[in-house]
Amino acid sequence: MSFYTDRYVKWSKETTWATAVTPSTFSNYLLHFEGGWTDNRVEEPVIAGERDAKSRTYVHREVAAVMRVQPVSAKWFEFCLGSLSTAAGGSLPATITPGSPLPSITAERVYRPVPGSESNALKLWGLKVDTWELTIEQQEDIVLEMNFAGHDATLETVSYSPPEIDYTVPAAAFHNATLKYNGDKIRFRRLVISGDNNLEARFESGGTIGNTFCCQEIREGGCDITGRLQLDTSLSTYAAHVLSRSEGTLECSIRTSAATIVITLNNVAFGEYREPITGLDVIEVEIPFSCRRVDEDTPAIEIVQKGSGSWASLKY
Repeated sequence: MSFYTDRYVKWSKETTWATAVTPSTFSNYLLHFEGGWTDNRVEEPVIAGERDAKSRTYVHREVAAVMRVQPVSAKWFEFCLGSLSTAAGGSLPATITPGSPLPSITAERVYRPVPGSESNALKLWGLKVDTWELTIEQQEDIVLEMNFAGHDATLETVSYSPPEIDYTVPAAAFHNATLKYNGDKIRFRRLVISGDNNLEARFESGGTIGNTFCCQEIREGGCDITGRLQLDTSLSTYAAHVLSRSEGTLECSIRTSAATIVITLNNVAFGEYREPITGLDVIEVEIPFSCRRVDEDTPAIEIVQKGSGSWASLKY
């Protein structure tokens, strides 16, 4: 028999960080999931008459997960950035910006069939997005990858209940995206937008949240928004932008039949310009950039989900 053939992942937003809930939500198009933990230990050579004698002490546990999805709305960005505001009654448009605290989730992967009485589910909870990356590339689908840091994990047996994917909701692709810099449309080959919440697991002697060897807090540091823009035209224009040491605004719009998402990157500074020339190959220049907030009203990044209806009704 072939074991672990059928599989799914569900998750739910936690009311309180590190308090596990029953996962019931799912991403419409989940491409990859990897979850697990590391039980760190200290091993020291001991003076015991033999060269291979060691002491062994288990110390802290680190929990982590990775998800890669085809986003069909802006809903995942609430977990990436932290602050969500909607129109009256939770309706659209909805605006997402950097804020604190970051919401957390409980996630669970489930297999079928499994050997004998083996547990079929792995549950992780207290998961917050540490880093994320949105990639929009020529001839490819649009993909969001998120790296999570969490509190604890367990194995359990649950009823097999896979999600009901709505295949009528289209995933977005490169041709659904347009990009502008200071209002001027850009012909680009690849755009990568990255975020880093600079999370730090904090431990406490005599902790009170779950197992005391698990982190008692996930501290949120500064929110860094960076990216890379790859071009094969208008090279002197963007070389001049780099030389000018000026700041501008990048606006990326993603439009499908089901959603319109507008990502605005403010106070963008381009950091480097290099032209790789090989024979008569296409010249493709990748320009790294970073964004920043300079006043109360203009965040480094703002993501708006446009349309009608309610925020809660959107798919992930």
